[in-house]
Amino acid sequence: MPVGEAEPQLDDPLLPLGQFVEDPLELILQHDERRGLDRHHGVRVFDEIPQIGLFLADRGLQRYRLLGDPLDLRDPHTWKLIASIPIPASGPNHLDFSRDGSYLLISNEFDGNIVKVDLISRQVSGKLLVGGSPVDVKLSPDGSVFFVANQGLGGVSVIDPTSMRQLSFIKTGAGAHGMAISRDGSRIYVSNRLDGSLSLLDPGRRRSVAKWRIGGSPDMLQTTPDGRQLWVSNRFSHTISVVDTTTGRLVHVISVSDSPHGLAFFPQPGRFSLGHNGVYR
Repeated sequence: MPVGEAEPQLDDPLLPLGQFVEDPLELILQHDERRGLDRHHGVRVFDEIPQIGLFLADRGLQRYRLLGDPLDLRDPHTWKLIASIPIPASGPNHLDFSRDGSYLLISNEFDGNIVKVDLISRQVSGKLLVGGSPVDVKLSPDGSVFFVANQGLGGVSVIDPTSMRQLSFIKTGAGAHGMAISRDGSRIYVSNRLDGSLSLLDPGRRRSVAKWRIGGSPDMLQTTPDGRQLWVSNRFSHTISVVDTTTGRLVHVISVSDSPHGLAFFPQPGRFSLGHNGVYR
């Protein structure tokens, strides 16, 4: 399942998918613990343009494509192109929005840059070279800084979005890739894809506080609505891991197709969807 990021859209029973052409989307149904977990076969979703992600904001759908293509802003209902913003970097990858939705930070995995885009003026308003290969981006629970996972440097950058400078770097493990925030906002889970582990960050103190060895090749993450489990795609292992967020214990391993990447656990609590792999606020 070598796809981009799956994202559930509000008031829509389907899962629109930023994906590479002809790859299937697999649906996993969670049943009662006594009955275990059941997997449905892949649903093939076609798109005329290969792309890697879909993101939503109050001002319309943000759609971006792989390999340095512009950041396209489209109407979420008609898909009409509103604006196309050139990104002055190579390999635009993941992004997240500011608390008020007025700007976003987008990682660029091929040249190590973080780019800030003003969604009011629809222009690039900042750029920061962190090096390595930055991937997932998450706004901190208090909205003051952004955390950026860097699979080339094995850790997470803490970025001040106002000054566009790196405040600190938190070492986590080889291949730091995806992130998810705990339901109470007290922890950020980081997948270390080449280390077979998950790191737990304290976003307030901006430090790593624990590491869970779960094996596999943990890639993208999402917490269940009650926060008791973390679902993890294993990019090179053809599996999904289910982890207890209290103990760090691996409780289920689910076999799926090749190279699972984007993973969305749906439904999620929140007022509106940010897209990506089913992130809500």
